[in-house]
Amino acid sequence: MLEQVIAVLREASPAGMSASEVARPLGTSRVTARRYLQYLADEGRVARSQRAAGSGRPEVVFTWQE
Repeated sequence: MLEQVIAVLREASPAGMSASEVARPLGTSRVTARRYLQYLADEGRVARSQRAAGSGRPEVVFTWQE
């Protein structure tokens, strides 16, 4: 699953993807995708940022770094 998450992120736009956007093509839950994304962020392989998502909390976006 980790390699699949990496593949999706590598193909993403430079703006990055949210956990929900990563989960959708993999057919997994947002929570599962977020766990893998957080692991990659802790390893320094992805960067975390935020984008406004309308009203409410900003969305966390992950961008591939390598």
